[in-house]
Amino acid sequence: MQKDVIRERICIPSPEKRRGMVLLTVVVFLILLVGIFIKMSGEAGLQIKIDSRQKDAFHAKMAARAGASLGIALLFKDTNLVDHLMEEWSQVSSATAKNPVKLKMSSFKLKISDEMAKINVNYADEETLVNLFEKTFHGIDEYGTIIGEKMGKAAAARLAQRILDYTDPDEVSRPMGTESSGYEKLPGGRPRNSSMLDINELLNIPGVTREMLTASGTRPGLCEILTVYGDGLININTARREVLEAIPGPPGYNEERRRKYFDGLVQNVPYTTMLAFPIFLAGFDKFIAKSYYEKFIIYSTWFRIESVGKYAGAESRIVVLIRRDRYGKCKVERTIESP
Repeated sequence: MQKDVIRERICIPSPEKRRGMVLLTVVVFLILLVGIFIKMSGEAGLQIKIDSRQKDAFHAKMAARAGASLGIALLFKDTNLVDHLMEEWSQVSSATAKNPVKLKMSSFKLKISDEMAKINVNYADEETLVNLFEKTFHGIDEYGTIIGEKMGKAAAARLAQRILDYTDPDEVSRPMGTESSGYEKLPGGRPRNSSMLDINELLNIPGVTREMLTASGTRPGLCEILTVYGDGLININTARREVLEAIPGPPGYNEERRRKYFDGLVQNVPYTTMLAFPIFLAGFDKFIAKSYYEKFIIYSTWFRIESVGKYAGAESRIVVLIRRDRYGKCKVERTIESP
């Protein structure tokens, strides 16, 4: 009796209560352990997913690099003094677009583009650009962009003039162009007012959209018909017909005469000697000015390699710019990898 009174006074739990408290402590501890386990299991699962994605991305990047290496090797191997679409670099590129190259579990597509087959925006005049945009269905009207449909000459002219205002050194806007005032709400806030360094700079121009840069169906993207590389001369052996027809001249032809001229020009591709093209011109019209055929060449000095590697759900892209001298010596000028 006295012990019970003392126990109550000093608040000592009974044996039954002590066992209950121990049990409660154990239960709480187990709950904490289970929570920690679940948390660690979730993090481990997430880490496994991350590691798997990193592995897929790595293999996709290696596949893309393999494709780029093949493209570089093909161009380094080609030392001919003439470039045309029947050469190995072009044929392999066309083949992989339809049938990707398999590398065990990964694959790649390779595209080699001749930059000299495009019109250089840093050298082009308004007439050339307007002709090109009319033939390839690109333009900007007063209310927005026009892509893939017939348009008035004004829409093509507006796109041409905005490009020219972007690259020219002055702040005087052309009638349908735009200078700094048209860039106030855009990133950068002003036109370059000097030569473009990358064709993707077209996206800085008001009215030019990403959809315009890429191909759709039979309509070429602006990236396929415009470039910033080279000296403004066009490789007649690799250029699209729309590009050839955009070059002003020969003058004084009606539509039927122009069609016959370009039909004959394209049918005789490739021109494998420096005299072959002038001989064709003389046979068609001996009065064609020398200044016209001097705009064309039969070789190329700039190429763009694009390789896309795939592995599982991952994709990697590499772009390599190759500069080649007149004697076939190549140099890698720029490499861009993404992601």
